[in-house]
This record gives sequence, structure tokens and C-alpha cells, in this order.
Amino acid sequence: MHRVINLIHKDFANSIRDNILVYALVAPLVMAFLLRLFLPTATGMSLNLVLTKDDAQPGFVAQLEKYVDVEIVPDRAAMEERVLAFDDAVGVLVTGENRYALILEGNESRDAGELPGIVLERIAAGERQDYAVEEINPDYMPAAQVTGVFLALGCMLIGGVLMAFNLIEEKETGSLQALEVTPLSRAEFIAGRSGITLLTSVVLVFGCLWLLGVDNFNVLQVLVVTLSGTLLAVIFGFIVGSVSANQTAGIANFKIGALLFVLVPVLTYIIPEGFKFLLYPVPTFWTFEAYRAVLVEAAPWGKVGVLAGINLAVNVLFLAAVYPFLKKRLGFAAR
Repeated sequence: MHRVINLIHKDFANSIRDNILVYALVAPLVMAFLLRLFLPTATGMSLNLVLTKDDAQPGFVAQLEKYVDVEIVPDRAAMEERVLAFDDAVGVLVTGENRYALILEGNESRDAGELPGIVLERIAAGERQDYAVEEINPDYMPAAQVTGVFLALGCMLIGGVLMAFNLIEEKETGSLQALEVTPLSRAEFIAGRSGITLLTSVVLVFGCLWLLGVDNFNVLQVLVVTLSGTLLAVIFGFIVGSVSANQTAGIANFKIGALLFVLVPVLTYIIPEGFKFLLYPVPTFWTFEAYRAVLVEAAPWGKVGVLAGINLAVNVLFLAAVYPFLKKRLGFAAR
């Protein structure tokens, strides 16, 4: 254990000396903060109720304006177009005496979904009003949460890159070959090299989610998914480090690997549902699905546990497949 800790400490020291760790930690955090400024689901926006011209009776509008801003549009089509805009706008249709239908996009904040009903109940001078909710875009996923999923994947990738560049530096200086004459075992070598990836991934994932404004999630679930998915980042770091002769080649290989790393998650939104089984053998698919279950769907432990377990199993199989190649490239004999 002492040798593993020393190896982790060495990696951090090398990264700080070359400013790699500093840039890797700051860049995604700054990106998360900037993205938060432009996301349509950012908090603090005012709520608007949208009425059609036929339903906009002066007395009714006056009562609503005591609580919220009211917009009047020509017809139902214009109302739906307005509701689909970036801010929180809820359409109100009069369906009968003291009966209303709320038209929601589906990505509104919790307050935006509940406040209109409360307002409609109060404006009837004590009479309770009946209202129904209709989502015109039920498949819409919150922008902040979806962005958080992709950022989490990127954070794990950065952890692997740090390890890769440390390996490249040791190859250039010849210190990697020197490990063969040390008491360090293969398991200790892998654990020590994985340490910087694991620690960096966990810190960046939670830091980016917090700066992005995504805080309504199960912390333990995110930690479990991150730990199960970080194995892929470790494998990525070993592959890039083993095939790159210098840091310039490492940057080029990182760009190619990063494209492959995020390509599968993007494909999940493009290919038809019936063909997604083609992505099952790819490790990033399960990492993405697990993060999406936690951050977007707020799924229970049963689903999250299954996805995290499959994710870990696929990563282990992938490691078994590439291990002979890594063993040969790194030239690290078993002890």
C-alpha cells in the first residue's frame, strides 16, 4: 500500500510541475460555470402565464396579474410555440367554468409546474378550481441534467489523460523501464497509476455538477456510477500512454480517443431505439446510461445498480481484451 501511495503522490507531483493537473482541473470547472449562464433551465427566471385571445377576459387577466406576468397570444398554436421557448412559460386554456388546462413543455422547474395551479385556485375568491396538466413535449430532458451527463464523461476522460501523460514522461526519461528492478508488483503498478485517474474524476464530476447548478441528485449513486465508469478512463490512459512515443503524439492520440469516447453517447440520441443493442458492447454506452438514469431520470437504486454493474462488467471484459497488448507495450513483467 505504501508503494501505491508513493506512486500516486509522484503522479500528482509530476502533473503539478508541468501544470497539466492545474489546467485539467480548471478547464472543465470553468466550462461548467459558463454553461450554467446559458442553460434555459437556469433558476431565477420569472414565470409567465400565456392565454389565448378568446380566454383573456379582462377580469380573469387582472386576477392573474396579481401573482404572475400574463401574455396574450392569438390562438392555441401560438401558445404552444410560446411555451416551447427557453424560459418558463405555462399556457392556460379555459375548458369550462372554473376549469382550466395547463400546457407545459415538460422541462419547467418544479415551481413553474406547481405555481399556476395554486394561482388558479386562489383567484376564484375562495372557490377551488379544477385544472389538468398537459405536456406538449413529454420526451424533453432538462438541459442542465443532460449537459451534466456529458460533462461527467469528460471529467473521467481527463483523469485518464493525466495518467497517460505521466506514463509518456516516464517512457521518455526511461524511468518506466527502471520499475522492472523495483519491488513494485504489477497489481501495485496498476493501482498506483489508477489513483490519479480515480481521484481526479471524482473531484471533477462533483465539482462540475455543482457549478452547473445540478444538485438534485443522489450523491451516493453518482459516486457509484463514477467509480464503475472510471475503469474505462484508466484503460484509456494506459492505451494512450503505451502507444504514444512523446507528448505531441499523446495529444494526437487523445483527440482520437476523446472522439470515440463521446461518439457513442451522441449516437444514443440519433439511432432508432430498435438498433441501440448495437451499442451494448461499448463501455461508454453503459456509463452514459447510468449517469442519465441518476441525473435525468432520478432512477431508483434498482435500475442504477444494474446499469453500474453492467458498466463495470463490460469495462472488465474490455480490460481483459486489451491487457496482453498493454503488458507488451509497457514491458512490465509479472512478479
